[in-house]
Amino acid sequence: MNETRKGGLRLANENPWYLLATLYGEILDHPSGIECEANRQLHARNRVAWNRWMVTSLDATARSSLKKHRDYIDGEFDPFSDEELKEQWELIGNRGLSKRFYKDIDLQSDRDLAIEFGATKFEEKCDLRGFYFPRRTSFDGSVFVSDADFTETIFDDYVHFESCHFQGPVNFYSATFNKWTLFRNSKFLRYANFGYATFSDGAMFDGFSIQGHADFNHAHYCGFCALPWRRILRPSNLLRRKFWICCFSESRFCRRCRL
Repeated sequence: MNETRKGGLRLANENPWYLLATLYGEILDHPSGIECEANRQLHARNRVAWNRWMVTSLDATARSSLKKHRDYIDGEFDPFSDEELKEQWELIGNRGLSKRFYKDIDLQSDRDLAIEFGATKFEEKCDLRGFYFPRRTSFDGSVFVSDADFTETIFDDYVHFESCHFQGPVNFYSATFNKWTLFRNSKFLRYANFGYATFSDGAMFDGFSIQGHADFNHAHYCGFCALPWRRILRPSNLLRRKFWICCFSESRFCRRCRL
């Protein structure tokens, strides 16, 4: 048993949902820190495959509305043809996924099936930019060793990031949260970007802590929001991090917000 198992966490490549999200291959950190063209193309292929799997339970009207949401690739929210499904099952086998696991779980009709990324250790960059999550999703208790990027990601149902540990920069720029969103007791050790994010329902940040720069500029909160501002800015935090900054420029709160 490896150490991550002893610590209650599984490695990302042991999580079947992560394997489905990286069906064409895992994106590894580039030595220069700059995203290379190969990684951009790999991310696009992974995102399109994930999104097409996720819309299998949606009707044509719902899929059409998603196409207008972002600048997506043509066909990104279209169901797989029979020929394309054969290729997908081959890829699932190549990624070490259990075919029985996905055949037993009916993504097409089981709308109560939750997406489970919780208790997972992501040692490489977690790149879920533009991914679509139509179901309840949990990242509870996960550790992100490197970057975590959720830019323009759409969470259509409840999503939990409770007690997460973000060791690298995390980006939720222009992400959409359409149901209750929880970041309770999560730790952000570096830059956290929520700029232009939309929280259509409640957003709870109780007990969270940020040790680096936090950007909530132009974020839009349509439901109840709990941001423990006074707790974040206690003197001990400021002494440990001289240049700690939190920005809320032009953010909009449509309902009650607890700071």
